[in-house]
Amino acid sequence: MVAQGKPIPVVDKKVQYPEGLRAREKTAWFMAFFVGYFYKIMPFSNIPFNTYVRLFVPIFSSLSILALFLLAREVWKNNLAAIISTLFYAFSLPAVARNVGFAFLKEHFALPFIFFHLYFFLSSLKPGKRYKIIFSGLFLFLALGSWHLTQFYFGLLAVFMVVSLLWREKIFSLYRNFGVLVGFAFLGGLLIPYLRASIFILSYPMLLSYSLLLAWALISYGKVERRKAFLVSCLIFLGLSLLTFLFSPYTKVYSHVYSLMLYKIRFLGQKPVDPALLPFEVRFYWFPDWTSPNLRYILTGFFVLFLTGLWPLGKMIGRLVRREAGFAEKILLYFTLVFFILYLLLQRMEIFLSFFLAIFSGGIIFLGRKRIFKRLATCFIILALLVEVGVTASHGLTFDTYSLGQLISWIRNNTGKDEVFLSSISPSLEILTYTGRPIVIHSFLESRDIRDKIKEFADAIVSEGEGDLYSFCEKYEVNYLVIPRGMYTNTGPYSTRYITNHLEFDPQAIGYRLEVPGKAEPFSFKYQGKAYRGLMETTSPSPSGRLEKFGLVFSNEVYRIYKVYRPEEIEEARKRYAAGKEYLGKKEYADAVKELKRAIILYPKLRQAYYDLGIAYYGLGDEKQAIDFLRKAQRWEKDGKQKTEDRGQRKDDF
Repeated sequence: MVAQGKPIPVVDKKVQYPEGLRAREKTAWFMAFFVGYFYKIMPFSNIPFNTYVRLFVPIFSSLSILALFLLAREVWKNNLAAIISTLFYAFSLPAVARNVGFAFLKEHFALPFIFFHLYFFLSSLKPGKRYKIIFSGLFLFLALGSWHLTQFYFGLLAVFMVVSLLWREKIFSLYRNFGVLVGFAFLGGLLIPYLRASIFILSYPMLLSYSLLLAWALISYGKVERRKAFLVSCLIFLGLSLLTFLFSPYTKVYSHVYSLMLYKIRFLGQKPVDPALLPFEVRFYWFPDWTSPNLRYILTGFFVLFLTGLWPLGKMIGRLVRREAGFAEKILLYFTLVFFILYLLLQRMEIFLSFFLAIFSGGIIFLGRKRIFKRLATCFIILALLVEVGVTASHGLTFDTYSLGQLISWIRNNTGKDEVFLSSISPSLEILTYTGRPIVIHSFLESRDIRDKIKEFADAIVSEGEGDLYSFCEKYEVNYLVIPRGMYTNTGPYSTRYITNHLEFDPQAIGYRLEVPGKAEPFSFKYQGKAYRGLMETTSPSPSGRLEKFGLVFSNEVYRIYKVYRPEEIEEARKRYAAGKEYLGKKEYADAVKELKRAIILYPKLRQAYYDLGIAYYGLGDEKQAIDFLRKAQRWEKDGKQKTEDRGQRKDDF
């Protein structure tokens, strides 16, 4: 929208049809605004927008490499060590895998801001560099407006400041600068719509920050003893947190995140086999990016970084124990430890872990002062870089764009711009992005209403019969239903059957009947000068018979599209069929063909219309069309064991 000169809407009905998504209040929209506005003002008119986005994402996210260089130089005070750290990060598998491809993730945009903010925060502690804290605050503000998870990073930074208070760090400059960051975060809570809507200024990270600054004030200005000030601030934080938990909407917005973390800790990062052990929100939100990595995945992604960073890490821990470590070294050790623990719980944290681990890799050049040690370090670095490049290159990223391209092409060519699509999150987002069709379900899970809608849809998919799913489609005015492969037949820990706690296979489930339909034969004809193509189902895999309210209109190896027939469409089709039958009885074959075609267009499952259309074509002398429809109608009746009252008469006519 921004690229087309349109503002970000207050309520976007296409993203969450029909009630609409309050985009400014529910989403971190800085990335979308920046990407669209940059495309608008730059001379990119000859580049398709989707191509521009695919180029923009990896280029902009690569700015993290520059931030890492600056941070590594801040830690090691050596340009060569910083360059080595940068190379290891740039070629690491986690960094490459998360920043290339076709994904439009907000973290791509926010991570450079987070890392630059951290660099300027550390730099601002140097004498004469106080002004840099303004840059740090600005980058933090941009990161908060770009990605929801920036709030949790800021909470981790606040926890580190608490630890620093116990370490007896130099109080005034450190906490004065942190106070500036809190001010920028507070400003973000007032000015950034989604933060204002969730009352971010009363979130746990902000409450901890307020309590910490109070302790700093008591120590610096009130001359209160450090432990007493710390105790007072802790009590205030606990009291404010209790009030927030009871009255602030912040807890409700992120309840799925807190629940997920608690259950991951309870089950040691492994999703239990029995879904009944988890509430629905956790069963659903515990998807691959939020699962725990296995040992093979850890070694593949981090073996080289662990190997090259082990010795510098050990040396830095030794300096910490001897109380010789600087503030930059302490914060590096802290974030490395925290994100390693978080990575063991949440695979998505790999990009943070690879960033901080890569900084340690540069320290390998300080292996020793003797020439032999320098040569050994050089050989080791070159060998390790070659291994890292080889590992990353051997894990090439693959995308099934062919099946998705077929789906998108069919939707563009065969559906109206305002027709509504229902599917799971992934195909829904692609449909919205590449066709502009309204969708019912999206991925902004911070909205409680969308989490409830996803649960309602999942329960309908595993229900028996068409009733529940059809009622859901009527409720949300759905025109087309897209069923991806495995939506019902998969039974893994991320499947629909798992998240709904319906692991037992049910052949009567609507999800199975939609995913594994029977044979379907194509038919085509012209109606009022327009070519019309459709599919006529001839068999059903389910003992409960054919579907009546969902009609298969497209199918490939990955996706199936079903037309959802509205009651008014079915009623109109029956009226048209009755009119066609009447014309057929009067031997007015041209009018009969017109009415019967219209009936089939409205409701292709009106089985009798195909036979009568064949008879009408025969009356017009078009034997080819007549035989085609009569044979299909006979096969339909034979394969489906369909009984009709006038079957004998139809055989005589044939």
